[in-house]
Amino acid sequence: MGVIRAEPARVTDWAAKSVGAAWRAFDLQLATFAGLLAAVGLVMAYTNSVEAGSSPLEAGTTFTRGLMWAGIAVLAFIVATSFDYRWLKTLSWPVYGLQLGLLVLTLLIGDGVGGSERWVTFGPFTFQFSELAKILMIIVLAQYLASRQAKLDSLRAILGACVLVGPPLILVMLQPDLGTSLVFGAILAGSRNEVSRCFW
Repeated sequence: MGVIRAEPARVTDWAAKSVGAAWRAFDLQLATFAGLLAAVGLVMAYTNSVEAGSSPLEAGTTFTRGLMWAGIAVLAFIVATSFDYRWLKTLSWPVYGLQLGLLVLTLLIGDGVGGSERWVTFGPFTFQFSELAKILMIIVLAQYLASRQAKLDSLRAILGACVLVGPPLILVMLQPDLGTSLVFGAILAGSRNEVSRCFW
């Protein structure tokens, strides 16, 4: 079993990195694609609001909600790009527990259409935690497989990955959400060759 050692980052270490070095490490192409996707989504939300016969800037319209979530996404993007994501491997097990907790919470208090339980509402915000669970599952699997790089072909490592994916996949299927559960299966199928290599 590998040993994970977490060391606190120092402000002086951050200061030692020049702005130019940080900019060269920034994935401008990825940011551009994300911005274009957000723009297309906002255009679609705008036309949807107009066709519904309401002013796009009225409170509660699809367009205003899209603007709100786009703003939140920009803030999340800035936060996510401001640190080295590799430190997440030190939190893989708490992340796994958080993932299961959010999916159980969805089953307990979630609502949806036709008896489904996919959405959780907090005030004006509505969340689908199964979408977040996809990202959290990749983090957990990446750490699990990276710590077993020399044994990825062993039956034990493969079964261990299946055991990790099993509980969240079942919780998503109980919502029910077949599409997202299939994504979990795809994450598991592609994780052996790609996830650990790309992340760590």
